[in-house]
Amino acid sequence: MIKARAAALAIPAKLVLRLLGALAPPLILLAIIQALMRAEIRGKQTLRLFGLLLVNTLVAIAIGLLVANLVRPGAWAGDTPPPAAIAKMAAAPVDPLSQFLDNVPKSIAGPFTDDGKVMGVIFLAVALGVAMRRVRYHELRTVDDLVHVGLSTLIVILYWVIDVVPFAVFGVVASIVGVKGFSAFAALGGFVLAVILALSAQTAYYLLRI
Repeated sequence: MIKARAAALAIPAKLVLRLLGALAPPLILLAIIQALMRAEIRGKQTLRLFGLLLVNTLVAIAIGLLVANLVRPGAWAGDTPPPAAIAKMAAAPVDPLSQFLDNVPKSIAGPFTDDGKVMGVIFLAVALGVAMRRVRYHELRTVDDLVHVGLSTLIVILYWVIDVVPFAVFGVVASIVGVKGFSAFAALGGFVLAVILALSAQTAYYLLRI
């Protein structure tokens, strides 16, 4: 009984992750568009900029793959659930909270696709409507103004999500401890170690280039 109740504490974290996943693509898109529109780059600087971006991206990918293969944090998780347990979880009835979570859009454009849901559109409409109240008097005379308003609106929504992240983290930790105990954090240690090593290697790479 306690394990079942503890598992429900992870639902807020799933909701926060879903919202962050929905906000990330348009935020990245608008941020890149705005940066490219406002950047004063001419001639050879353009090629140098894209060259640096390409090299940094490749180095980050290489470091990530190297650390992942050396540390293998996924192996720290221990045994996987047996097939019978997986089949039992798949056959479990859907509860109202899960249905609510399914209606939260996974992306900004998700509710407007063929399999979109009306509730997803309502979520977006309410969030964007409230967030855009801060920029409702901003004049739209250029394309740059339009991008700025879109980016500012998404950043406001992102701040809302960030405000509830501590509650989501609390829910995840409480759920894991209640269901699996403290032994589950051994696997988490592997991922933390991998992240620290990767960030350290990336930092060393940048410092050596300065």
